[in-house]
Amino acid sequence: MIKKLIYTFSTISNPYKVLGINKGASLQEIKQAYYKLAQLYHPDKNSAKDAGKMFTQVNNAYEILSDESKRKMYDTCGVQDDNNDEQDFEDELRGNANSYQQKARRKQSKGKYYSKFHQAEYETIFSEFDQFFQQKHGKKKAYYAKKKGDDIKLDLKLSFKDSVFGGKHKLSYSRQKTCDTCKGSRCASGKSAQKCFSCGGSGWLFYVDGGSSMEVKCNNCDGWGKVVRDPCHTCQGSGIVEKEFDIEIELPKGIQNGTIIRQSRYGHASQYSGEPGDLLIEVEVEEDNTLRRDGNNIISELELSVSEMVLGCKKQIQTIWGALEISIPGAQQPRTKLQIPQYGIQYGQSQWKKGDHIVILNLEIPQQLNERTKQLYYELLKQL
Repeated sequence: MIKKLIYTFSTISNPYKVLGINKGASLQEIKQAYYKLAQLYHPDKNSAKDAGKMFTQVNNAYEILSDESKRKMYDTCGVQDDNNDEQDFEDELRGNANSYQQKARRKQSKGKYYSKFHQAEYETIFSEFDQFFQQKHGKKKAYYAKKKGDDIKLDLKLSFKDSVFGGKHKLSYSRQKTCDTCKGSRCASGKSAQKCFSCGGSGWLFYVDGGSSMEVKCNNCDGWGKVVRDPCHTCQGSGIVEKEFDIEIELPKGIQNGTIIRQSRYGHASQYSGEPGDLLIEVEVEEDNTLRRDGNNIISELELSVSEMVLGCKKQIQTIWGALEISIPGAQQPRTKLQIPQYGIQYGQSQWKKGDHIVILNLEIPQQLNERTKQLYYELLKQL
């Protein structure tokens, strides 16, 4: 924000002149002059070529004069010459007291730039300047200051078996990395980015409309605070290039559907000297034909005939650990659940920490009965 103020002071040599008011104008007079000019030059209402530029100057002038601290700062050491360059002004404003006074003395003889004042006045004014901006904008950073790179989201489809046992999986994906040619500077060899003169290097522009004010991203530098005059030919001035990458990830046993695995710094590179983004891998577990999951338990269903339900039997079932023969006691009811311990999903580090396999018994009713079978059922009912 200090750079923002430097820009405002340096590009408006006389805000009073811009608003068409005298130096002793009241706040009400400043507002009236501003509203009149803002409506006149607003880009939505004025299609003239220079309307946007004039609108920005009017806003910047109002920003200075409507704020008591900024106005005091300008009245004390504001620029008096329309032809001074921005870098010279910035050097003087941000320099120490001695260098400032030395330059002021040199230019005073020519009637330019600054009025003469003593060392004590200088220290007081710039102390107030620093204090003011630390309070109001001390935590304000450039629009994209050290902005982290974007995250990348990938979907990983797993079979039911792979989700149960985990293991290593390889993925290929495309991501942006820092350009090897310019090392992210965006510039051709031997060149460097220049400070954006639209925002003074802050990445922000200040607008006032209808009495309210706001700061928006500078559209000239896209919030970077710098502009590239000689772009790198490899990345075309973006500082990043697209590359294919392979990554191997370790999936834990029993990973569930919808789980998101985060691989830090495996996302897109930052264009603004920040850290790379992250790689987010969302797991999608495919359904199995015979098995389903309930927490760490595995559930399957088994069809039994009437005689098997009544008399009991032995059956072979399929578990995640392989085939298993189980004994089913007689006199079972439909939808009875048989619990087989330690045949579910392993959790934790111990091989003995497993869920259970639960078998749900279903009664299988014959679709067609011959006369002999029907007669046997009738005789059985008479016996019960």
